[in-house]
Amino acid sequence: WSDWNFFDGYLSHKSRMADITVWSMGSVHGIQCGFQRDGEKGKAQKGDKHAVDLGKSNMPTANLVQFKEHEEIVELHFVVSESAQKGVIGQVRIKTRIHSGDGSSGDEQEYKFGRTTDGKEQSLLTPPGHRLLCLTGSNDDSGLRELGAIFVPKMERAQ
Repeated sequence: WSDWNFFDGYLSHKSRMADITVWSMGSVHGIQCGFQRDGEKGKAQKGDKHAVDLGKSNMPTANLVQFKEHEEIVELHFVVSESAQKGVIGQVRIKTRIHSGDGSSGDEQEYKFGRTTDGKEQSLLTPPGHRLLCLTGSNDDSGLRELGAIFVPKMERAQ
């Protein structure tokens, strides 16, 4: 799956990830992102839900993180389990930074989902001059299996 399908392509530079929902217990069972176009207020438009359907009584807790207006993901780390739930992403860590209007870096925040860390951590770092727009990945009946990101160039606003 890819959340890139949510965008018009050429309008991606005018959009941002406004929130992320992660379903997790011991491992990560699913993920869903919400997006906003520049200047929009109110609820974010939700992309597709990429999650295991364990039924209403067994579904793990949905953890919603709403990003502040200038908060962007700068690092995405995940661990793929090697024994507890082989091949399933056991933990996701998201590091964000709030950028000020003058381009300087501001406060950093880290969000963590899932508890299984019996594998090697993989990292996706936002390249200089870019920002993370949306996620890609795969999931099956066991949980989230792969995670990737689409980065787009940062666009400066005309004064």
